Amino acid sequence: MSQSIEIFREIMHAIETGRNGVVATVLRHRGSAPGKEFHKMLVFEDGTFLGTIGGGKMEATVLEHCREVFQTSEGKVVDVLIAEEEKGGIGGVCGGRAEVALELLPCVPRILLCGGGHCSTELGELIHQLGYLHEVHEDRPELVEAERFPHALKIHLGPPEDVPATVGDVRRFSHVLLVSRGHATDRVYARTLARAGYTGWMGMLASQKKERYVRKLWLEEDGLDPKFVARVQAPVGLPIGARSPAEIAVSIMAQIVETIRG
Repeated sequence: MSQSIEIFREIMHAIETGRNGVVATVLRHRGSAPGKEFHKMLVFEDGTFLGTIGGGKMEATVLEHCREVFQTSEGKVVDVLIAEEEKGGIGGVCGGRAEVALELLPCVPRILLCGGGHCSTELGELIHQLGYLHEVHEDRPELVEAERFPHALKIHLGPPEDVPATVGDVRRFSHVLLVSRGHATDRVYARTLARAGYTGWMGMLASQKKERYVRKLWLEEDGLDPKFVARVQAPVGLPIGARSPAEIAVSIMAQIVETIRG
């Protein structure tokens, strides 16, 4: 397998799993610069990286620039002179020059659907059409067939209280939707996610009566932080008079788009 194919796969994997990274790509080189055109390197925030743009002092210099990109959240193009320091270079002796683009991986919304019913299947289609990513968690085996969620990155089966053990780090999701079969499972999902350290956006499909009842249980019986409880959007979705699962999905995704673009 060529290195270029492997690095593209790693880039896609980082995007899908929500891992922050910078892609360094050699745009052009002159002279004896070690990195050749279109060589790529994927750099993560912890300093680890995959691929190579030539190694040596050139690569070390680019890694320093990547750290700056993480700090500023702005990509850039850097010009690296492979020459002695007294000549304005980085200390190399090759005498070449390289132009390297540093691009932050896109932050794609990643949604966890807690529940696999009718609304969830409609949500899965809309999420895909919007270019977002999603995973599904459900405790009923009959609702986790792949054909119900053809665009989901993963479909997880297990009880609501086992979400962290099933999906991994819950903090990688930008949005969570509580759309399970009823208030009892929605309550457990939220309680479990709160205790696992989830700090992102959360919405719950609910009537006003259900919303008041579940919030009371979260506060008085589950002992959840009032700030967490207050953050849960319920009833979730913009008030457009939605009735069918498809219409409800539209109202929910419209609210999510509003959180992203607003």
